[in-house]
Amino acid sequence: MFKTLLKFELKKICGNKIAIIAFFIMVVTSLVMGLNEEGAGLNRNTAKKSNERDALNGRLLDDRLFSELADKSKDEYGLTWNSKDSAYEDVAAVVINTVGENIPLKTIDEETYYEKRQTSIDEAMNLSKLTDSEKVFWQKKGAQVSIPFTVYNVNAPVAITNGFSNFSTIMMFFIAVCLSGIFAGEYRNKTNEIIRGTKNGRMKLFSAKLIASLIFSIGSLAISTVVFMLTTILAWGTEGFDGQVQLECPFAEIQMTEWGLVKLILILLFTATVLYTITIFFLSQFTRNEVASMGILIGINFLLFAVSVFLPSRLRILSHLFSMVPMSFISPRMLYEYRLIGFNHHFFMTWQFVPVLYIGISVVLLILCVWHNCKLYKS
Repeated sequence: MFKTLLKFELKKICGNKIAIIAFFIMVVTSLVMGLNEEGAGLNRNTAKKSNERDALNGRLLDDRLFSELADKSKDEYGLTWNSKDSAYEDVAAVVINTVGENIPLKTIDEETYYEKRQTSIDEAMNLSKLTDSEKVFWQKKGAQVSIPFTVYNVNAPVAITNGFSNFSTIMMFFIAVCLSGIFAGEYRNKTNEIIRGTKNGRMKLFSAKLIASLIFSIGSLAISTVVFMLTTILAWGTEGFDGQVQLECPFAEIQMTEWGLVKLILILLFTATVLYTITIFFLSQFTRNEVASMGILIGINFLLFAVSVFLPSRLRILSHLFSMVPMSFISPRMLYEYRLIGFNHHFFMTWQFVPVLYIGISVVLLILCVWHNCKLYKS
């Protein structure tokens, strides 16, 4: 009987015209994003997939390469390049992202570059009000980072991780539109009392709705991310996933590959999708209104995002907590979140804690849904 209920709920969700249109729009958006997402370079007029971009693969970002950058650039700041020098252009983008645009390339050598990088990291940690223990933690992590950096063409993974930054917002809207009626539709159609009185109208139907919602939202995320990744790789190629993450995020104080960052963002997107799904499940049951459910979910997320942007870092606990909102946190720049979570004399990096937080909030909301469902059937 449960399988029948599950199939019925899945068919009801997937057969909804609004859900079909929303899914089609999301897939097309993923396709367009994949073809147009930018990589790491500065000059967008050069071809995306180009053998020239692989010319420096395996080279060290050292004095010799810095000298070549200064010689190859068409201007002293490294902002204009010949198309045949696209590999140098990509390396220059890493350098400029670290030291800024107003420093002539000929004045930058290996020592200057890595000192400037470390100075910027230290300043960011001081602004984040890190404790001495947290700084020691990051010193140990930073000592594991390979310096000088090994250069690779990382345009494909950079385009993918940048594009993934938009997916948490896309999924929030998609889930709000498609699943807001999971319970509210029954109240709108006046069928809630009939369903409540049936043999399987209690927990079996409740469980079927929950599992069907999760299958639909997670399945939609999987399809859209696959479409996006495949089209991005088609545009940029397959190089760079083994490159160190500092080629994209030069101030990251952890040894990680680009593929490791892609997997980390996918984990966060998965848990955020679960959180969005359980939240709309909760809102649909409690508000009994589709428009209200959609509005509350979207409104809360934009409000939390706005607070996370404007809350000053001196309010450490609050600003750290609000920084974990999916719309602001799920981005390659989460590697610049140096504030740590302390527990039982151990430190955890924020991106290790956030998936647990999302699932924890989901569990609490689900318990409230179960409680409310049981309360309805006792009344």
